[in-house]
Formats: sequence, C-alpha cells, structure tokens
Amino acid sequence: MPRINVLNYNSFQKPMLFNDVKNEYKGERSDYFADNEIARFDIIALQEQFTFINPRPVNFLEKAADKGFTHIYKTHEPDFTRKIACGDGLLVLSKYPILDGDSTVFEASVSIDRLVSKGAVWT
Repeated sequence: MPRINVLNYNSFQKPMLFNDVKNEYKGERSDYFADNEIARFDIIALQEQFTFINPRPVNFLEKAADKGFTHIYKTHEPDFTRKIACGDGLLVLSKYPILDGDSTVFEASVSIDRLVSKGAVWT
C-alpha cells in the first residue's frame, strides 16, 4: 500500500495591508515553505491563503505546480452582495487527482471577521 503524506497548515498569508506587527515576513515564509518544505507531502490543506490584495498565494501556486502539485481545489471568492470583502483562504493542493470537493460558509461571525468569509472545505 502506498504511503501518502498529508499536511494541514495555517499559512497565515493575510492580505498585504493587514499586519499585527511591523513585518510578519509573509513573503519570506511563503517562499521558504514552497522552496523547502512542500515536496515532502502529497496532499496539503492550507488555511489563510487569502487572495484579496495579496499576490503571494498566486506565486505559491506556481512554485507548488513545479513541485508536482498539479491538482488544486480552491473555495469560491466571496459574493460582495453579502458584504464580504475577502474569501476564506482555504486551499487544497494534491499530487493526486481531486475527484470531488465542496465547501460551506459559516453564517455567524463577529468583529472584523464579519468582512471575511469563514468556512470549511472537503475534497
């Protein structure tokens, strides 16, 4: 039976204008992770890969494709009619075909999280 290595990881790739401290090294962390760590895994589930005002997830996907992650499942971007500014940032990368997937959005939220879609994904 083949061994499949799975990683569930919070990448903490918030939009560029949102920082808790002066420099969170988001770009450096994303590049390091893509260049040095992801090749050890076959399936990676990522949280906080926000694409709103943030080019890093696109760059990360390009590097991941070069490492064999040719199958991705990304949740839908938000529907602005719901007053949501940012998608949930959930992403699944796989070296194996993803046959099916879906996501759900949680309706209840508080504080600044009201502007960010929150939910869960399965593939």
